[in-house]
Amino acid sequence: MIDKKTVEKFAALEIKDELHLMIPQNGVRHSVFPPEVKHNAIWDYAISPEGRHFFSLCAEGNFSQFAHLYEYMPDTGEMKLCFKLDETAVTHPRAIRPSKFHSSFSYIFGKETRNCG
Repeated sequence: MIDKKTVEKFAALEIKDELHLMIPQNGVRHSVFPPEVKHNAIWDYAISPEGRHFFSLCAEGNFSQFAHLYEYMPDTGEMKLCFKLDETAVTHPRAIRPSKFHSSFSYIFGKETRNCG
């Protein structure tokens, strides 16, 4: 699990102008993965009916890698790895890697809530 201390250690946000002040700051959250995490994009983010936050960490550009699914805890800023697609998906070795999710989150309704990770 990546905690708030790790996020703050590697967070670098430089604001060039004051346009960002137009955004209500109580709704702004910012977390950064450490540099050793090579995935560089998030293509989907969803909030479950129970209020849990999920996002897919993806690989774009010159770096080809399978997507990873994370749960984000807004209260603490922690990001918990749910699964790595390369450990759960079966693909042909010569196929293009499934590197991102595109609005493909789905929630199964029931009495039990499956735990992430």
